[in-house]
Amino acid sequence: METIHVPRNPNPDGFSVCPISKLMLVLIRCRVTLVASVLSLLLCVGAAEASITVLSPNGGEAWVTGETHTISWTPGTGANAQIDLFKGGSLYTNIVPSTPNDGSYSWTISTGIPTGSDYQVRIADGSGNDKSDSYFTLVNDSMPNKAVNPNPPNGAVDQPTNKQLSWENGGGATSYGVYSDGQFRGVQTETSYNPSTLAHSSTHSWRIDAQNSAGTTTGDPWSFTVISRIREFITLFYNKALGRAPAKIEVDTWEHGYYDYALTFNIDVRFIGREMGRCFFLSQEYLMRNRTNADFITDCYRAFLGRDPNQWELSSWVNGVWTRGQAMTIFAESGEFANRMDLISTQRGDPTRNFVTTMYIGIFDRLVDSGGLAYWADAMAAAQSKRSKAKEMGLLLFDSAEYRAKNASTEQRVINLYRAFMGRYPGGGEIAYWRDQLDQHKKTFEQVLDVFVNSAEFTGILTKYFGPQGSGADVRGPAKARSWEIYQ
Repeated sequence: METIHVPRNPNPDGFSVCPISKLMLVLIRCRVTLVASVLSLLLCVGAAEASITVLSPNGGEAWVTGETHTISWTPGTGANAQIDLFKGGSLYTNIVPSTPNDGSYSWTISTGIPTGSDYQVRIADGSGNDKSDSYFTLVNDSMPNKAVNPNPPNGAVDQPTNKQLSWENGGGATSYGVYSDGQFRGVQTETSYNPSTLAHSSTHSWRIDAQNSAGTTTGDPWSFTVISRIREFITLFYNKALGRAPAKIEVDTWEHGYYDYALTFNIDVRFIGREMGRCFFLSQEYLMRNRTNADFITDCYRAFLGRDPNQWELSSWVNGVWTRGQAMTIFAESGEFANRMDLISTQRGDPTRNFVTTMYIGIFDRLVDSGGLAYWADAMAAAQSKRSKAKEMGLLLFDSAEYRAKNASTEQRVINLYRAFMGRYPGGGEIAYWRDQLDQHKKTFEQVLDVFVNSAEFTGILTKYFGPQGSGADVRGPAKARSWEIYQ
């Protein structure tokens, strides 16, 4: 075996011979290297664990919101640090997304952060992170600011009956005392409150008192008014027919131009629904919505009756034969629509005035003016023959400068005749029949008017407004043109 000489002592006289195998020497060298590696790894792990350490707040501190406090830590190796606030063990908010990793950050604590004794901060710098060892406390020694940004705004009108009240923290509040209509409703931490269903046209007051540990700040008095039934009806009609919310001036026009007018001059308030149907569903705006017949019928149910049709109702309409004008008339004249309008007003108006109004709407597409209403209502009331006076009225209105300025086509004149004298839209066959009579000069306009005035259908109209009035010819045209009858 080969041996090597190693010194045993510093004896200058020579060396002692110690036989050590090369294999043992290699094993010794490997063992030394392994021990060194393990020690190096342990030192690295210890250095990583100690890369960043939160010093303050590290638990037990009581910091005041609204003041500035210093967050401190032992920096790690990263250039920048992110600081987060935890509440109850869960992330609450980010204090700063990036700040120099120099071990110190001045934190002005928002008064919007609620007080509590379960806060921690976590600091991360890329090489590691650390969190407060235990909870610290946030307190508020200042009175809270008033609640702000009320919804609805103070003085708001046309609010829905199910309006939710809401507000924003003006600063420093941790809870709120809620008052409405002079009654204390309780203390809550949420910034919204749902009152019970509110009455139409009612006005309500409310107030929010901001509270925290320092005390209570009385809020400003606020108020709002709930929408009236008529304005709610008008608004919903816009939504369901035109698919949009109306501007305030549009609601004002229908309310004051039609509804208030009807109340003032003792006219049936249901005229507003009939006219809205005509103006909306036959408008260019509605046409541009490209609604199918099924869509149109659904829109009518929603606008006139405030509900969706059931499947049987929708199928019956879709499989029937009708014009949109006819359909609107049926909805506007239905008992269900009358019941809905009764919730707004039960005024049905003076029969004579209603008759005159129907004539004006049918011929001029507008409500009767007060002068025309007074004149023709008195004339119809005094006339011994309502039929003759109705014919006279029709001839004069059709021959008026206002109507002649419309430059109405033959078809439009037929439609106006039906709407004025029968209170409904004609079917396609009826229009074709009377248009042929006039265009082919088989009858003059006055002769056609005579047929209308002396018809059984118009006799029924006169009976409705004035009592029994005899009978006359039928103006429905030939049997093949009576498609509208399936809805009678």
